[in-house]
Amino acid sequence: MKKVIPVFALAIFLLAAAPPAKKQQPASTVALGQETATPVQPSQEREGKVISPEAFYKFEMDRLSLLKEHKSKFLQLLKASNTKDDVLIQNIVDANKSIVADFIALTQKDNVTGGDYKRTMCATTGAPYCREADPEAQKADQEYTSRHPEFPQNIKAGQSELTNIEEQISNEVKRLKITADDLVRAPSNKNANAIYCQSADGKCNIRSLPNSASSVIRTDQNGAAYEFKTKIGEWYELKSGGYIHKSVVFDKNANVIFCQSPDGSCNIRSLPNSSSDIFRTDKNGQAYEFKNKVGEWYELKSGGYIHKKMVSETAP
Repeated sequence: MKKVIPVFALAIFLLAAAPPAKKQQPASTVALGQETATPVQPSQEREGKVISPEAFYKFEMDRLSLLKEHKSKFLQLLKASNTKDDVLIQNIVDANKSIVADFIALTQKDNVTGGDYKRTMCATTGAPYCREADPEAQKADQEYTSRHPEFPQNIKAGQSELTNIEEQISNEVKRLKITADDLVRAPSNKNANAIYCQSADGKCNIRSLPNSASSVIRTDQNGAAYEFKTKIGEWYELKSGGYIHKSVVFDKNANVIFCQSPDGSCNIRSLPNSSSDIFRTDKNGQAYEFKNKVGEWYELKSGGYIHKKMVSETAP
């Protein structure tokens, strides 16, 4: 019998990237059905530095907020699925990539490394899996929390919310019977012959033959995804039938994101902040190729920036 994969192995928990909560038991790494303790070794302690209580608690609140956002989205993804299929498994893999990228961006924004977090936790708790406590760090932590009791309280409340979400995710994973083998065999968008409609006028014509004089079979909106069989000159032959010109698509290896905003439109701004000028406004489904991620913003190859909350990595 296949073992149902533990919820913590389903991408968004990534305990290796997200250190354990302060003053809690050491976290475990759960991978493909096997759980092993991961004590902080002396060499790991030396990789980071002890940070101030203010910096630690700010980072912890930001980390919990990030986890809550991703886990909530993941729960919605599972609840919306009636059955396990390749699309769902690929979305799980994509969720993994997304939280890794966002966690890296968070450490850069807060200027706190995973080593800093672990070292500070060891210094202030003196837990048995750590090398030693730091009396000065412990004193600073106690003084800070006595002045700001709301931080430990808020962290405890946040952890409780996450536990509730995790329990719901666990139930959904069991319902869908997602196994370790599913993730091992997960399809890869990078390996598939995948292309995406992205035309200047917002639509792509699928033609009967690989030339612009042939009849149009159908017209799709920006963001439509295709799998192609082969490339004939400047035309892709689609597995679903018909041909599409290379000038109106992104290829399989592009860093592609899609406009997917609650209000149906996305603002492209001149700088990576919400007070900068708006270049243009696009409709949901618009696809973009991005160069890199700057904090919570994507820098687009076509120019401008778009906030991560306005986009999805999955084609609509």
